[in-house]
Amino acid sequence: MSVSTISTPKAMNAIKSFFAADAAAMPLHWIYDYDKSTKLLGGNKMLHSPAFFSTPSCPFYDSTQFPGHYNLGDASPYGEEAKLFLDFLVSNHGKFTNGNDFAQYTLEWAKGYTGRKNGWLKEFEKNMTQLTENGETNVYPSCGADDAEAILSPKVVFLAAICYGSDSKTDYLNKVEEAVRTHQNNQFALDVALSFGKILWRAMEGGSLEESIQAGKDDSPQNIIDAIDQACTYRKFDTSQDLIEHYTDLCKEYGSTATLPPGLPPHLAPIMLKACGLPQSFTVSLKLILDAESANDSSESDDDTFTRSVEQNIVFGGDCCGRNAFIVGIQSALGKELPRAWYEKTRLMDEVETQCRVFRGKTP
Repeated sequence: MSVSTISTPKAMNAIKSFFAADAAAMPLHWIYDYDKSTKLLGGNKMLHSPAFFSTPSCPFYDSTQFPGHYNLGDASPYGEEAKLFLDFLVSNHGKFTNGNDFAQYTLEWAKGYTGRKNGWLKEFEKNMTQLTENGETNVYPSCGADDAEAILSPKVVFLAAICYGSDSKTDYLNKVEEAVRTHQNNQFALDVALSFGKILWRAMEGGSLEESIQAGKDDSPQNIIDAIDQACTYRKFDTSQDLIEHYTDLCKEYGSTATLPPGLPPHLAPIMLKACGLPQSFTVSLKLILDAESANDSSESDDDTFTRSVEQNIVFGGDCCGRNAFIVGIQSALGKELPRAWYEKTRLMDEVETQCRVFRGKTP
């Protein structure tokens, strides 16, 4: 049986960098209280790097509630769900087969999963139970939750890594659709996924950051085009900005964006902007990348802007782990890398690197 091959080092790097960025963000995941996160990080002086913060402080899960999960260096719930998808691909020799296979694989995984179950997974299990009771064997796409949150993004990144160079763009996007709908049978989530996939494909073809982001608008519905345009209205900086100071500017800019629900009370805007939902998770991720790029000065490498965009994402707060795959996917597709030290701090990394060898057929 043939094995799907990851065609370029930067494609394989996207998979590894996702898990490193996820572990780096996990300790400060889902903190919506900016004063709390600022205090944890040492105030405006940024006494601590936000990456791999020494004390996991997420208010919604910890290693006491979920033994064997969420210690320093562990994956977040998003990372654990992404690992499910990677495991599925490896079990099929690096290929995505179909939605029915993926649904059954997910159900078996969920039965033994002892981490925090996100909302889509709970709904997926209910759907699968109902479909089974009804005698349905063709469960795709009815198994998918009606969910429009950012959990789709690692699938798009991993499929780009294994499809680019062997599949056509059309075949890749068809696989993206089936993988996403298996878990999220929601048109808006799919529209974001397909737009994101077009961005990654153009970046892997050699497009610039701006060209790649613009490619996400091709044949996309107007609400996706609007979300991307909102991200592209960014200020250019002459020098690097302090992350804490920049946070205030980010919230002011995002607070007036059209991607928020109309009539939202002003005091809820910063929370909504940092939450798991789409399109804001997608828009904010793109803007964080663009801000990091525009803040680049002559002393920094491209890899520094990658690291800064991930750190900025953590400091921005809220669902930083949900935004990670958008950021990591694009930066990796552009050929940038995270610090090797981040890989070494990531508990899943040895296993992930071994799995990437299955795709590649040699030591990465």
